Amino acid sequence: MTKITNKKFITTIIVIAICVFIYVLYNEVLVVNYTIPDIVFLESVSFEQMSEDIRHKRVYYFYDKKGNYYKTKDGYYDLPYIDDFLNMYKNGKLDDKIELLFTCDEKELLRNYRKVMAIKNKDIDIITPRECPQVQVVLHNSYAILSDKTGEIGMLCIHQVDRCGDLETDNKITNEVYKWWADTIEKDAISKDKSRQISAWAKTEVENAIDNNLIRAELKRNYTQNITRGDFAKLIVDFIQLKTGKYIGKILSEQEGISYSEILKKEAFNDTDDRSVVAAKVLGVMDGVSLTRFDPNASITREQAANVIYKTANYLGKDLKRREYEFKDDEQVSDWAKEGVNFISRLGEIEGVHVEKFEPKSNYTREQAYVIVYRLFQELK
Repeated sequence: MTKITNKKFITTIIVIAICVFIYVLYNEVLVVNYTIPDIVFLESVSFEQMSEDIRHKRVYYFYDKKGNYYKTKDGYYDLPYIDDFLNMYKNGKLDDKIELLFTCDEKELLRNYRKVMAIKNKDIDIITPRECPQVQVVLHNSYAILSDKTGEIGMLCIHQVDRCGDLETDNKITNEVYKWWADTIEKDAISKDKSRQISAWAKTEVENAIDNNLIRAELKRNYTQNITRGDFAKLIVDFIQLKTGKYIGKILSEQEGISYSEILKKEAFNDTDDRSVVAAKVLGVMDGVSLTRFDPNASITREQAANVIYKTANYLGKDLKRREYEFKDDEQVSDWAKEGVNFISRLGEIEGVHVEKFEPKSNYTREQAYVIVYRLFQELK
């Protein structure tokens, strides 16, 4: 009996070893019919026609196989199509037209490149550079560059962004590779740009908020500045879309029984017709400063933000168990904001505010707003 058990154990170990070997071979050596080109990842960015003299502006960002990340210099607008661009780089004709932005981990770069190589024979179309979509609107196309033994170039589109928003591929691996790409660029940008620095006390929660897609790209900067009422509306409406899994236009049209465009026209304030502001109003989670004015560029006060967070939690079905908090400045809290202040207080203290006071008329910074929205996200899990 013991011998049989030992044989089974040994057989199992051998099978596992073979599987591991096959996995490593598949992921690390599956480059039989392809060579690693000089440029491994490239993003083509096209802009609308700029003038009669300049037909369009095309900028390239790319990784070479050493992990160097380059950008074509400003002033070089009428750049060639991708295949000609790759040949110019290979022949050293772009040296004065490109600038090095940063260098990433070469091993990490090649590891992600191999992930793409591993799917090349599956149901993903590999296109030639001349078939790359070229339009006269803002368009970003991100590619993995493939080069076979004959030197023929092919490209695998791993991500697109147009003026309508992100258009990811439906392949899990390409999405993972693009996320690595985007995260690497983001980390480098944050390290260089003071406007993208987060205060030490907020860093962990703000980064968690970013990782959970709670903060749109345009709001990922100027963290210590006050957040405006308009931007807070964007933050909240994006949060509701994320939690419900529904596009805001669909939510509103189902709720109101009329089209999204009709709602936007009918419910706009005199001083703004911003979609997020209108949506926040119609959903009942954020009021204007009057029936006709929203004051989108004004900084939001702490009691206004508390009221919005409270109403958002209520809209999303959170059981709002009452819990009284007492602050030394309770008398300064407006009557309409008292329930909101009580609710938001249960989400924890915010750095930069006196522990024993709520300071209802003070303003929220962006990072304070992101922290409290992240805490609401956690509360609603």
